[in-house]
Amino acid sequence: MAQITFKQNPVELLGQEVNIGDQAPDFTVVDNNLQPVTLATYEGKKKLV
Repeated sequence: MAQITFKQNPVELLGQEVNIGDQAPDFTVVDNNLQPVTLATYEGKKKLV
C-alpha cells in the first residue's frame, strides 16, 4: 500500500489502487457544506479523481 502525508503526518492508504484507464468504484465523500457526495452524483460529467 502507498503512504502519503497529511499535515506532515503519515497516512496509510487502503484498498485497491486505481490506475489510468480503470473505472473508478463509486465512493462517498463530504463536500464543503458537509453533505455527502458520491461519484454517481457527477454521472455524465468529466471527473478528475
